[in-house]
Amino acid sequence: MRGRSRPKPRSLPALLATALLSIWIAQPAFAKELRRSMPFIRPLLMGEAYVAVADEASVLFFNPAGLDGLKETSVEAFTPQLAFNEPVRLALVDSDKFSAELDEIQDDLDNDNFETLLGRSFFTDLSIRTPFVIFPEKGLALGLGVEALANLQILPNRTIPLIRVEFFRDAQIFITRFGGIGDSFSYGVTAKGINRVGVDRTYTPGDLLGGADSLTNRQEWLDVQNNRSFTKGGLDLGFIYRLQGRGGWEPRIGLSMLNIGGFDSEGRLVGMEFGPRLTEFDPPQAGELPQINTVGFAVSPFWRGIRFTMAADVVDFTRTALPGSEIDRRLRLGFAMGLFPHADGAARLSLLAGSNGGHPSFGILSRIWIFEVGFGSYTVEMGDENGDFPDERTVFTFGFRF
Repeated sequence: MRGRSRPKPRSLPALLATALLSIWIAQPAFAKELRRSMPFIRPLLMGEAYVAVADEASVLFFNPAGLDGLKETSVEAFTPQLAFNEPVRLALVDSDKFSAELDEIQDDLDNDNFETLLGRSFFTDLSIRTPFVIFPEKGLALGLGVEALANLQILPNRTIPLIRVEFFRDAQIFITRFGGIGDSFSYGVTAKGINRVGVDRTYTPGDLLGGADSLTNRQEWLDVQNNRSFTKGGLDLGFIYRLQGRGGWEPRIGLSMLNIGGFDSEGRLVGMEFGPRLTEFDPPQAGELPQINTVGFAVSPFWRGIRFTMAADVVDFTRTALPGSEIDRRLRLGFAMGLFPHADGAARLSLLAGSNGGHPSFGILSRIWIFEVGFGSYTVEMGDENGDFPDERTVFTFGFRF
Protein backbone atom coordinates (compact mmCIF):
# COMPACT_ATOMS: atom_id res chain seq x y z
CA MET A 1 0.00 0.00 0.00
CA ARG A 2 1.19 3.49 -0.76
CA GLY A 3 -0.29 5.22 2.29
CA ARG A 4 -2.13 8.15 0.69
CA SER A 5 -5.06 8.98 -1.56
CA ARG A 6 -5.40 11.75 -4.11
CA PRO A 7 -7.10 12.34 -7.45
CA LYS A 8 -5.42 10.50 -10.32
CA PRO A 9 -5.21 11.83 -13.89
CA ARG A 10 -6.98 9.59 -16.34
CA SER A 11 -5.23 10.46 -19.60
CA LEU A 12 -1.69 9.90 -20.92
CA PRO A 13 0.13 11.97 -23.55
CA ALA A 14 -0.07 10.45 -27.02
CA LEU A 15 3.72 10.58 -27.14
CA LEU A 16 3.95 7.72 -24.65
CA ALA A 17 2.28 5.24 -26.97
CA THR A 18 4.43 6.37 -29.90
CA ALA A 19 7.61 5.93 -27.84
CA LEU A 20 6.65 2.42 -26.73
CA LEU A 21 6.47 1.32 -30.36
CA SER A 22 9.57 3.10 -31.55
CA ILE A 23 12.02 1.82 -28.90
CA TRP A 24 12.06 -1.59 -30.60
CA ILE A 25 13.70 -0.14 -33.71
CA ALA A 26 15.89 2.56 -32.14
CA GLN A 27 19.27 3.20 -33.74
CA PRO A 28 22.67 2.47 -32.14
CA ALA A 29 24.60 5.12 -30.24
CA PHE A 30 28.36 5.45 -29.71
CA ALA A 31 29.17 5.54 -26.00
CA LYS A 32 30.32 2.39 -24.18
CA GLU A 33 29.37 3.94 -20.85
CA LEU A 34 25.74 4.90 -20.39
CA ARG A 35 26.00 8.59 -19.60
CA ARG A 36 23.11 9.84 -17.49
CA SER A 37 22.14 13.40 -16.67
CA MET A 38 22.81 14.39 -13.05
CA PRO A 39 23.78 11.00 -11.53
CA PHE A 40 22.67 10.31 -7.94
CA ILE A 41 24.82 8.46 -5.39
CA ARG A 42 22.19 5.95 -4.23
CA PRO A 43 21.58 4.45 -7.70
CA LEU A 44 25.32 4.38 -8.43
CA LEU A 45 26.01 2.37 -5.28
CA MET A 46 23.06 0.05 -6.00
CA GLY A 47 24.63 -0.95 -9.31
CA GLU A 48 22.23 1.34 -11.23
CA ALA A 49 19.42 -1.20 -10.70
CA TYR A 50 16.84 1.51 -10.13
CA VAL A 51 14.14 1.70 -12.75
CA ALA A 52 11.49 0.03 -10.51
CA VAL A 53 12.76 1.14 -7.09
CA ALA A 54 10.18 3.93 -6.55
CA ASP A 55 10.87 4.44 -2.84
CA GLU A 56 13.02 7.58 -2.85
CA ALA A 57 13.57 10.78 -4.86
CA SER A 58 16.77 9.55 -6.55
CA VAL A 59 14.59 7.64 -9.03
CA LEU A 60 13.91 10.95 -10.81
CA PHE A 61 16.32 10.50 -13.74
CA PHE A 62 15.97 6.70 -13.87
CA ASN A 63 12.19 6.50 -14.08
CA PRO A 64 10.03 9.58 -13.41
CA ALA A 65 7.04 7.31 -12.70
CA GLY A 66 8.78 6.25 -9.48
CA LEU A 67 8.05 9.65 -7.93
CA ASP A 68 4.39 8.62 -7.71
CA GLY A 69 5.34 6.35 -4.80
CA LEU A 70 6.57 9.20 -2.55
CA LYS A 71 4.47 10.43 0.36
CA GLU A 72 5.91 13.86 1.20
CA THR A 73 7.60 16.83 -0.43
CA SER A 74 11.34 16.42 -1.02
CA VAL A 75 13.69 19.40 -1.40
CA GLU A 76 17.40 19.26 -2.19
CA ALA A 77 18.59 22.78 -1.49
CA PHE A 78 22.25 22.36 -2.42
CA THR A 79 23.77 18.94 -3.02
CA PRO A 80 27.24 18.66 -4.59
CA GLN A 81 28.46 15.20 -5.59
CA LEU A 82 31.96 14.25 -6.77
CA ALA A 83 33.03 11.02 -8.48
CA PHE A 84 36.54 10.13 -9.65
CA ASN A 85 38.39 6.99 -10.69
CA GLU A 86 41.45 5.30 -9.21
CA PRO A 87 44.19 7.18 -11.16
CA VAL A 88 42.70 10.51 -10.11
CA ARG A 89 42.43 9.32 -6.50
CA LEU A 90 46.08 8.29 -6.64
CA ALA A 91 47.06 11.71 -7.96
CA LEU A 92 45.24 13.32 -5.03
CA VAL A 93 46.60 11.14 -2.20
CA ASP A 94 50.01 9.89 -3.42
CA SER A 95 51.61 12.23 -5.94
CA ASP A 96 54.94 10.34 -5.94
CA LYS A 97 53.33 7.04 -6.91
CA PHE A 98 51.24 8.82 -9.53
CA SER A 99 54.37 10.41 -11.02
CA ALA A 100 56.03 6.98 -11.14
CA GLU A 101 53.05 5.59 -13.08
CA LEU A 102 53.28 8.49 -15.53
CA ASP A 103 56.96 7.67 -16.06
CA GLU A 104 56.01 4.05 -16.85
CA ILE A 105 53.47 5.27 -19.38
CA GLN A 106 56.10 7.47 -21.01
CA ASP A 107 58.52 4.51 -21.21
CA ASP A 108 55.83 2.37 -22.85
CA LEU A 109 55.14 5.08 -25.41
CA ASP A 110 58.85 5.49 -26.17
CA ASN A 111 59.14 1.72 -26.74
CA ASP A 112 55.90 1.42 -28.75
CA ASN A 113 54.48 -0.85 -26.05
CA PHE A 114 50.82 0.06 -26.36
CA GLU A 115 49.36 -3.08 -24.77
CA THR A 116 49.76 -1.86 -21.18
CA LEU A 117 48.14 1.48 -22.02
CA LEU A 118 44.87 0.13 -23.38
CA GLY A 119 41.85 0.93 -21.26
CA ARG A 120 43.62 3.45 -19.00
CA SER A 121 41.44 6.41 -18.13
CA PHE A 122 41.30 9.55 -15.98
CA PHE A 123 37.75 10.42 -14.90
CA THR A 124 36.10 13.08 -12.72
CA ASP A 125 32.47 14.16 -12.51
CA LEU A 126 31.12 16.97 -10.33
CA SER A 127 27.38 17.59 -10.18
CA ILE A 128 25.43 20.10 -8.10
CA ARG A 129 21.67 19.93 -7.63
CA THR A 130 20.44 23.36 -6.58
CA PRO A 131 17.55 23.02 -5.98
CA PHE A 132 15.49 19.92 -6.82
CA VAL A 133 11.90 20.04 -5.50
CA ILE A 134 9.30 17.24 -5.64
CA PHE A 135 5.61 17.77 -4.75
CA PRO A 136 3.95 14.32 -4.59
CA GLU A 137 0.47 15.68 -3.86
CA LYS A 138 0.64 17.87 -6.98
CA GLY A 139 2.35 15.27 -9.16
CA LEU A 140 5.04 17.82 -9.95
CA ALA A 141 8.84 18.03 -9.73
CA LEU A 142 11.20 20.74 -10.99
CA GLY A 143 14.74 21.86 -10.54
CA LEU A 144 18.08 23.21 -11.72
CA GLY A 145 21.46 21.55 -11.82
CA VAL A 146 25.03 21.85 -13.07
CA GLU A 147 27.37 19.02 -14.02
CA ALA A 148 31.03 19.14 -15.10
CA LEU A 149 32.72 15.98 -16.42
CA ALA A 150 36.26 15.28 -17.65
CA ASN A 151 37.28 11.89 -19.00
CA LEU A 152 40.41 10.84 -20.89
CA GLN A 153 40.51 7.22 -22.02
CA ILE A 154 42.91 5.17 -24.16
CA LEU A 155 40.54 3.04 -26.22
CA PRO A 156 41.15 -0.71 -26.64
CA ASN A 157 42.49 -0.56 -30.20
CA ARG A 158 45.57 -2.79 -30.35
CA THR A 159 46.76 -1.60 -33.76
CA ILE A 160 47.20 2.03 -32.78
CA PRO A 161 46.01 3.54 -29.50
CA LEU A 162 43.14 5.98 -29.83
CA ILE A 163 42.61 8.60 -27.15
CA ARG A 164 39.07 9.69 -26.36
CA VAL A 165 38.61 13.06 -24.67
CA GLU A 166 35.30 13.97 -23.06
CA PHE A 167 35.01 17.36 -21.43
CA PHE A 168 31.79 19.23 -20.82
CA ARG A 169 29.81 21.52 -18.53
CA ASP A 170 26.04 21.06 -18.49
CA ALA A 171 23.50 23.52 -17.12
CA GLN A 172 20.14 21.78 -16.79
CA ILE A 173 16.56 22.72 -16.08
CA PHE A 174 13.72 20.21 -15.86
CA ILE A 175 10.05 19.79 -15.00
CA THR A 176 8.36 16.45 -14.31
CA ARG A 177 4.68 15.50 -14.26
CA PHE A 178 3.70 12.19 -12.74
CA GLY A 179 0.54 10.44 -11.64
CA GLY A 180 -1.31 7.16 -11.70
CA ILE A 181 -4.35 5.22 -12.78
CA GLY A 182 -5.84 3.36 -9.86
CA ASP A 183 -3.48 1.94 -7.27
CA SER A 184 -1.45 -0.21 -9.67
CA PHE A 185 -0.24 1.89 -12.60
CA SER A 186 2.01 4.97 -12.42
CA TYR A 187 3.54 7.08 -15.15
CA GLY A 188 5.89 10.03 -15.37
CA VAL A 189 7.19 12.46 -18.01
CA THR A 190 10.25 14.67 -17.55
CA ALA A 191 10.90 17.51 -19.98
CA LYS A 192 14.46 18.79 -19.66
CA GLY A 193 16.66 21.31 -21.35
CA ILE A 194 20.45 21.11 -21.24
CA ASN A 195 22.94 23.77 -22.28
CA ARG A 196 26.38 22.26 -22.88
CA VAL A 197 29.85 23.64 -23.49
CA GLY A 198 32.30 20.87 -24.28
CA VAL A 199 34.16 18.43 -26.50
CA ASP A 200 33.82 14.71 -27.26
CA ARG A 201 36.55 13.69 -29.71
CA THR A 202 38.81 10.71 -30.38
CA TYR A 203 42.42 11.46 -31.33
CA THR A 204 45.38 9.40 -32.54
CA PRO A 205 48.84 9.90 -30.97
CA GLY A 206 49.81 11.75 -34.15
CA ASP A 207 47.09 14.32 -33.50
CA LEU A 208 48.74 15.12 -30.19
CA LEU A 209 52.41 15.21 -31.25
CA GLY A 210 52.38 18.97 -31.42
CA GLY A 211 51.66 19.20 -27.70
CA ALA A 212 48.98 21.13 -25.86
CA ASP A 213 49.21 24.12 -28.20
CA SER A 214 48.28 22.09 -31.25
CA LEU A 215 45.29 20.64 -29.38
CA THR A 216 43.94 23.93 -28.06
CA ASN A 217 44.24 25.50 -31.52
CA ARG A 218 41.77 23.01 -32.95
CA GLN A 219 38.32 24.39 -33.67
CA GLU A 220 36.52 22.27 -31.07
CA TRP A 221 38.79 23.56 -28.29
CA LEU A 222 38.59 27.14 -29.56
CA ASP A 223 34.82 26.77 -29.26
CA VAL A 224 35.24 25.75 -25.62
CA GLN A 225 37.57 28.70 -24.94
CA ASN A 226 35.03 31.02 -26.58
CA ASN A 227 32.25 29.47 -24.47
CA ARG A 228 30.30 28.28 -27.50
CA SER A 229 27.38 26.25 -26.24
CA PHE A 230 24.79 23.84 -27.63
CA THR A 231 21.29 23.57 -26.22
CA LYS A 232 19.11 20.49 -26.52
CA GLY A 233 15.70 19.53 -25.20
CA GLY A 234 14.69 16.00 -24.34
CA LEU A 235 12.19 13.75 -22.61
CA ASP A 236 12.36 10.95 -20.03
CA LEU A 237 9.32 8.65 -19.98
CA GLY A 238 8.55 5.97 -17.41
CA PHE A 239 5.95 3.50 -16.21
CA ILE A 240 5.60 1.36 -13.08
CA TYR A 241 3.10 -1.41 -12.46
CA ARG A 242 2.57 -2.54 -8.87
CA LEU A 243 1.74 -6.19 -8.35
CA GLN A 244 -0.34 -7.51 -5.48
CA GLY A 245 2.09 -8.55 -2.77
CA ARG A 246 1.96 -9.87 0.75
CA GLY A 247 3.66 -8.64 3.87
CA GLY A 248 4.38 -5.17 2.48
CA TRP A 249 6.78 -6.36 -0.21
CA GLU A 250 5.12 -4.22 -2.91
CA PRO A 251 6.64 -5.95 -5.98
CA ARG A 252 6.95 -3.59 -8.93
CA ILE A 253 7.78 -3.79 -12.63
CA GLY A 254 9.26 -0.69 -14.27
CA LEU A 255 9.98 0.51 -17.80
CA SER A 256 11.82 3.70 -18.71
CA MET A 257 12.89 5.46 -21.90
CA LEU A 258 15.46 8.16 -21.19
CA ASN A 259 17.08 11.02 -23.11
CA ILE A 260 14.62 11.06 -26.00
CA GLY A 261 15.94 13.85 -28.20
CA GLY A 262 13.66 13.24 -31.17
CA PHE A 263 13.12 10.84 -34.04
CA ASP A 264 15.22 10.12 -37.10
CA SER A 265 13.97 9.97 -40.69
CA GLU A 266 12.76 6.40 -40.16
CA GLY A 267 10.81 7.21 -37.01
CA ARG A 268 13.32 5.73 -34.56
CA LEU A 269 14.16 7.33 -31.24
CA VAL A 270 17.47 9.18 -30.97
CA GLY A 271 19.30 10.57 -27.93
CA MET A 272 20.20 14.12 -26.98
CA GLU A 273 23.05 15.26 -29.24
CA PHE A 274 25.07 18.42 -28.58
CA GLY A 275 26.63 20.05 -31.63
CA PRO A 276 27.25 18.81 -35.19
CA ARG A 277 28.86 15.54 -36.31
CA LEU A 278 31.94 15.84 -38.53
CA THR A 279 30.78 12.66 -40.27
CA GLU A 280 27.90 10.28 -39.63
CA PHE A 281 30.35 7.97 -37.81
CA ASP A 282 31.67 10.64 -35.41
CA PRO A 283 29.96 11.55 -32.14
CA PRO A 284 28.50 15.05 -31.88
CA GLN A 285 31.12 17.71 -31.23
CA ALA A 286 30.18 18.19 -27.55
CA GLY A 287 28.98 14.63 -26.93
CA GLU A 288 25.56 13.10 -26.36
CA LEU A 289 23.26 11.49 -23.86
CA PRO A 290 22.29 8.21 -25.52
CA GLN A 291 18.68 7.10 -25.63
CA ILE A 292 18.39 4.29 -23.05
CA ASN A 293 15.56 1.77 -22.63
CA THR A 294 15.44 -0.23 -19.39
CA VAL A 295 13.11 -2.76 -17.81
CA GLY A 296 13.34 -3.72 -14.15
CA PHE A 297 11.82 -5.35 -11.09
CA ALA A 298 12.02 -4.33 -7.41
CA VAL A 299 10.61 -5.11 -3.96
CA SER A 300 10.83 -3.08 -0.74
CA PRO A 301 9.73 -5.06 2.34
CA PHE A 302 9.78 -3.50 5.83
CA TRP A 303 10.84 -5.18 9.05
CA ARG A 304 10.95 -3.38 12.40
CA GLY A 305 11.57 0.03 10.89
CA ILE A 306 14.11 -1.24 8.36
CA ARG A 307 13.38 -1.04 4.62
CA PHE A 308 15.02 -3.68 2.47
CA THR A 309 15.12 -2.76 -1.23
CA MET A 310 16.11 -5.38 -3.80
CA ALA A 311 16.16 -4.64 -7.53
CA ALA A 312 17.16 -6.13 -10.88
CA ASP A 313 17.33 -4.25 -14.19
CA VAL A 314 18.15 -5.09 -17.79
CA VAL A 315 19.62 -1.87 -19.19
CA ASP A 316 19.54 -1.11 -22.91
CA PHE A 317 17.44 -4.20 -23.61
CA THR A 318 16.85 -2.89 -27.16
CA ARG A 319 20.65 -3.04 -27.78
CA THR A 320 20.91 0.55 -28.96
CA ALA A 321 23.58 2.10 -26.72
CA LEU A 322 25.92 -0.63 -25.45
CA PRO A 323 28.11 -2.81 -27.72
CA GLY A 324 27.55 -6.54 -28.05
CA SER A 325 24.56 -8.64 -27.10
CA GLU A 326 25.58 -10.43 -23.89
CA ILE A 327 23.09 -10.15 -21.04
CA ASP A 328 25.84 -9.81 -18.41
CA ARG A 329 26.82 -6.46 -19.90
CA ARG A 330 23.29 -5.20 -19.35
CA LEU A 331 22.32 -6.82 -16.06
CA ARG A 332 22.14 -4.61 -12.97
CA LEU A 333 21.48 -5.84 -9.42
CA GLY A 334 20.95 -3.66 -6.36
CA PHE A 335 20.37 -3.95 -2.62
CA ALA A 336 19.73 -1.34 0.08
CA MET A 337 19.04 -1.63 3.79
CA GLY A 338 17.58 1.64 5.05
CA LEU A 339 17.07 2.29 8.75
CA PHE A 340 13.99 4.31 9.71
CA PRO A 341 13.17 6.06 6.40
CA HIS A 342 11.83 9.61 6.43
CA ALA A 343 8.46 10.37 4.85
CA ASP A 344 10.24 11.50 1.64
CA GLY A 345 11.90 8.07 1.34
CA ALA A 346 15.43 9.04 2.43
CA ALA A 347 16.64 6.76 5.25
CA ARG A 348 18.50 7.91 8.31
CA LEU A 349 21.19 5.37 7.44
CA SER A 350 21.42 3.17 4.34
CA LEU A 351 23.84 0.39 3.56
CA LEU A 352 24.08 0.00 -0.23
CA ALA A 353 25.47 -2.70 -2.52
CA GLY A 354 25.08 -3.71 -6.14
CA SER A 355 26.45 -5.26 -9.29
CA ASN A 356 26.83 -3.22 -12.47
CA GLY A 357 27.44 -5.66 -15.32
CA GLY A 358 29.15 -8.05 -12.90
CA HIS A 359 31.24 -5.35 -11.20
CA PRO A 360 30.61 -4.66 -7.49
CA SER A 361 29.52 -1.44 -5.82
CA PHE A 362 29.01 -0.62 -2.15
CA GLY A 363 28.75 2.31 0.22
CA ILE A 364 26.74 4.16 2.86
CA LEU A 365 24.29 7.07 2.74
CA SER A 366 22.86 8.95 5.71
CA ARG A 367 20.24 11.64 6.13
CA ILE A 368 20.08 13.20 9.61
CA TRP A 369 17.89 16.26 10.03
CA ILE A 370 18.60 18.35 6.91
CA PHE A 371 22.10 16.98 6.28
CA GLU A 372 22.77 14.19 3.79
CA VAL A 373 26.17 12.57 3.40
CA GLY A 374 27.25 9.53 1.43
CA PHE A 375 30.38 7.70 0.34
CA GLY A 376 31.16 4.57 -1.65
CA SER A 377 32.80 2.80 -4.58
CA TYR A 378 31.40 1.60 -7.88
CA THR A 379 32.80 0.20 -11.12
CA VAL A 380 31.89 0.88 -14.75
CA GLU A 381 32.79 -1.35 -17.70
CA MET A 382 34.62 0.72 -20.33
CA GLY A 383 35.34 -2.11 -22.80
CA ASP A 384 33.28 -3.78 -25.49
CA GLU A 385 32.64 -6.90 -23.42
CA ASN A 386 32.05 -7.52 -19.75
CA GLY A 387 35.36 -7.70 -17.86
CA ASP A 388 37.51 -6.05 -20.56
CA PHE A 389 38.37 -2.72 -18.90
CA PRO A 390 36.56 -2.15 -15.59
CA ASP A 391 37.02 1.37 -14.22
CA GLU A 392 36.81 1.61 -10.41
CA ARG A 393 35.48 4.90 -9.09
CA THR A 394 34.88 6.63 -5.77
CA VAL A 395 31.86 8.86 -5.14
CA PHE A 396 30.90 11.05 -2.22
CA THR A 397 28.30 13.70 -1.52
CA PHE A 398 27.38 16.15 1.21
CA GLY A 399 24.33 18.34 0.95
CA PHE A 400 21.16 19.75 2.41
CA ARG A 401 17.85 18.02 1.99
CA PHE A 402 14.51 18.40 3.75
